[in-house]
Amino acid sequence: KTLVGIAGAVAVVFMVIGGFHYITSSGHPEKLDKAKKTLLYSGVGLVIVLAAYTIVDFVAGIAKSSFGG
Repeated sequence: KTLVGIAGAVAVVFMVIGGFHYITSSGHPEKLDKAKKTLLYSGVGLVIVLAAYTIVDFVAGIAKSSFGG
């Protein structure tokens, strides 16, 4: 759970950085593209981390109920 919290915080930091670059790109296509990629990749990373946590929690719950843990 701690790692999920850390990963969430890192993703939020990268989203803020991407948003800042997006706002300050001043219409430069290269900077705008880089900011969009930063926002996209941080969002995808957050979704992957949350999905992995959900899957592990689900499997651990099934294992506990099956094997009496």
